[in-house]
Amino acid sequence: MLWLIYAFSGPVLWALSTHIDKYLVERYFKHGSIAVLMVFTAIIGALALPFIWRFQPSVVALDPQSMAVIAISGILYMAAIYFYLQALQTEEASTVAPFFQAAGIFGLILGYFILGEKLSLWQIFGVLLIIAGSILLSLRLGQGPSRLKTRLIILMLACALAIALSSLIFKFFAMRDEFWTIHSGISLAKHYLE
Repeated sequence: MLWLIYAFSGPVLWALSTHIDKYLVERYFKHGSIAVLMVFTAIIGALALPFIWRFQPSVVALDPQSMAVIAISGILYMAAIYFYLQALQTEEASTVAPFFQAAGIFGLILGYFILGEKLSLWQIFGVLLIIAGSILLSLRLGQGPSRLKTRLIILMLACALAIALSSLIFKFFAMRDEFWTIHSGISLAKHYLE
């Protein structure tokens, strides 16, 4: 029965964090720049670095090429956060959050073409469901002629693509190096890029 709590805690905490982000954007950054909120995001990741280094000291022993690629992954992740927060400035959290599922679509496409992964019929069916749901969410129903929320679509698809590219880099290096080395390298890159 404990597994059920673990299974539900992920989506619940993710939804909670999305609503906290929406609250912060609405309260403090409705018409201003979201750069300050991004700095706080980077700082939270940087605060974990000493504990990771204490647990696994080899995280700082990377070659320069690996550091550069991991830094690019961190930049992509911060770009995704930027697009996401921009979308939250004008749309409801319940409309923005489902667009994160597009990262799975981009991930499948990138995995197929770059990593040589195979797609199953169920995965293709899931992609079609995500696309259909995204189209429904992006329609302005009840406000005259139905129109797409193009700003939302562009911002969240850019966010999803940046997340998928960052995840692709993470997966590529995670197959070669350790998890903590990659994760802390990305956090370190986010901290120093701010």
